[in-house]
Amino acid sequence: RYGIEAHLLGLSQPYVAFDVEVTANVNYRVREAGQAEPYYLSTTTTSYTARMDEAEEALFASRLRQANEGAMRKNIRDFVEALMARKPTP
Repeated sequence: RYGIEAHLLGLSQPYVAFDVEVTANVNYRVREAGQAEPYYLSTTTTSYTARMDEAEEALFASRLRQANEGAMRKNIRDFVEALMARKPTP
């Protein structure tokens, strides 16, 4: 009944850091089947920090992966929460 499009606009990542913070920007568009206009349109920005003392491995690449995944998980969660809070149109 509804289609969801998600476009990753970008991931802001450091080149080197002890605590790695990544910011994810994603544009979401939800359309009802057969409708041209979006039911819901939003750009969601979230960040996540993988801390050196909490990392599974000390390697920067591992902390960067952790931060990327964390930022995207938060982004998807925020999108779903915002979509569920939206009142349906009659």
